[in-house]
Amino acid sequence: MSQPQESSPQSLLTGLPTGGSIRYEPCIDGWRAAAAVMVLVAHFFPLREPPNTWMQMGGVGVTVFFIISGYLITQILFQAKEQVADGRLSKGAALKRFYIRRVLRIAPVYYASILAMCLIGSKPMRDYVWWHLTYMTNFGHVFCGIDFRNMVHFWTLAVEEQFYLVWPLVILSLARKRVGPAIRWLFASSAALCVIGGACGLSSYGMIMSLPIGGPSLALGYGAALAYGRYYEGSGCPRLARFSLGLGLPFFALSQVVWWWHGGQPAINFPEYRLLYPWSVTLFFGWLFVRSLNQGSMLNRFLSHPVLRYFGRISYGVYVYHMLLDGYYYSIWARLGFSPSLSPVAEGFLKSATSILIAAGSWHFFEKPILSLKKRWAPDSGTPPRTPRKSPVG
Repeated sequence: MSQPQESSPQSLLTGLPTGGSIRYEPCIDGWRAAAAVMVLVAHFFPLREPPNTWMQMGGVGVTVFFIISGYLITQILFQAKEQVADGRLSKGAALKRFYIRRVLRIAPVYYASILAMCLIGSKPMRDYVWWHLTYMTNFGHVFCGIDFRNMVHFWTLAVEEQFYLVWPLVILSLARKRVGPAIRWLFASSAALCVIGGACGLSSYGMIMSLPIGGPSLALGYGAALAYGRYYEGSGCPRLARFSLGLGLPFFALSQVVWWWHGGQPAINFPEYRLLYPWSVTLFFGWLFVRSLNQGSMLNRFLSHPVLRYFGRISYGVYVYHMLLDGYYYSIWARLGFSPSLSPVAEGFLKSATSILIAAGSWHFFEKPILSLKKRWAPDSGTPPRTPRKSPVG
């Protein structure tokens, strides 16, 4: 990966370097850690007690994951697009490399967990295994009303996979001058769907928050818009940041007042919350994400802490395993020699710690060896450092 020029100027509003070449951003691992913690809190701690009555923790965590995916994946695709345009890579080879690298990162843990749950006799997994195998869990939940129980969190992985299948084809097929408008169209149409879905009722709200086009595509589109600004325009996206802060902060704060007023989860039944939350959470946490990319900021330093970075690296395993094991935690603890009698909060901490330990083992002994195959099966082309080219659509 290319390294940024040390002399790159920075946007006064965002603090982002304006010489946007692709590089490793340590704070992104910190964001992954924060998102995973929020999901653990949402699933393992009492819903009618703080901090779950302060904020929709699981929804925020998933939104952050989608913003990260939109940002990173779109940057990777922009680099591939430049390589295709320069004749260093064919479009087919670019797609092949992208999909191989994504499969090596996503599929082994996912399919190994499905196999393991089938082997131990999990009835919910066996009954609906084809929905999971084909990454259609979200469609099964929305259109067939299936209760996937401790596999329900697979809906987000289905959305991610659907995004990975379609988005590369869009980015690599469009002329460069069409990419910016396409991202803006995705973002605007997704925001409109969120408002319409929130106004139409609870079932419509559930649909727009679970299908690829709606709440997920809004967060993915936000990340893509940020990637476009940094890669092609060489800017810190000040207009996007102003828009995010100006609308996101007050309306997200208002949505959280409504959440708190109704005691947490029941707020989803009220139209004022559904109308405010889906788009305001993306804007507010998108703005925080933009700010965190400034290497001199306190937020960047905090999220780049080695402990958070490590937790971020294992966060995919934490997310996949934590709910799958929910019916098995007591038997795991019994095999370790103790059968705790705990308060709900203490049990939440112990469940979280157990899932983190299992994910850490998975990362070191299963995921990392597989990821090492990327260099052999889909090596990076070694793109030299580049000066971002101004987009023709500015």
